[in-house]
Amino acid sequence: MRFDDSNTFKREIKVEGFECDMSGRMRLSSVLREMQEIGNLHLEALGYPKAKMAELEMAFLLSKIYITVYKMPYEGQKLIMQTAPKKTKGIYFFRDINFYDENAQLLIEAHTSWVLVNTHENRHNVLRPKVFTMPYECDADTDYEFNSWKLDIDKDKNMSENKREIRFSDIDGNRHMNNAVYADIVYDCMPLELAENGEIDTFRICFKHEALLSDVIDIKSCEEESDGKRVFKIFAVRENDDTCFEAQVSFK
Repeated sequence: MRFDDSNTFKREIKVEGFECDMSGRMRLSSVLREMQEIGNLHLEALGYPKAKMAELEMAFLLSKIYITVYKMPYEGQKLIMQTAPKKTKGIYFFRDINFYDENAQLLIEAHTSWVLVNTHENRHNVLRPKVFTMPYECDADTDYEFNSWKLDIDKDKNMSENKREIRFSDIDGNRHMNNAVYADIVYDCMPLELAENGEIDTFRICFKHEALLSDVIDIKSCEEESDGKRVFKIFAVRENDDTCFEAQVSFK
C-alpha cells in the first residue's frame, strides 16, 4: 500500500477462489468489496481510520457506481488497484478506482460518488463536504458526464418479480445492507445462462434508500437489448414504497 507523486493510492491484491463465480471469474460483488476496502485503507493512510471516523460521528456512504469492465479478473490473478479522489460537487465526494494486471493493462475502471453522513444515533443525515477537512489535494476537476450515470428503467413495464428479506449476514458496520450484497442480488435475479456466460461490459447502480435488517424488498427485473447488447435492468422497492436501489448490467 503506497502513494505516488500524484496522490494516487495503490494496493496489490490476489484474486482468491472465494471471490470467484463458478466460471472462475471474479464476482462483481467481490469487485465492489475490494473497491470498498481500498477506499477505507486510503482514508486510514491519510489519518482517518474507522475509529477516527466513528469519533467524529461521520461515515462515507456510496451513492452511485459506474463500472466499465474491459476484462474480468480470474482466480489466482495478481492485480494492482489504484484510487484517487476527485473534486467534490454539491453534496457528493468522488473517487476513481481502477484495477490493473501485472502488465499494467487496465481491466476495470470505476467511478464512484459518495455522501458524508452523520452517524449520531444512526440518523445518517447528509453533511456538506465543507465540514470534512480534506486530507488530500485533488489535481483534476470532476468532469464526469452525469447523464451517463442515470438509469433508464421503465418501471411500468411487465417484469419478473422476486422478494428478498434482508438478513443478518447482509448487514455491515453501518447497520444496513452492505453495498456489495446488492451486486449479488442483481446476479441472483438474472437468468442463469446470462449470469454464467455473459461478459460484463458496464455496471451501473444507484443506491436510493438503505435496506435494513428484516426489511423485505420487492424486486423487479427484465432483460432488454440496446445497441446490439444484452442489458439486464433491475430495481427494488421497500415496504414503504421507497425505492431501495436501481441497477443495470450491459454485456458485451
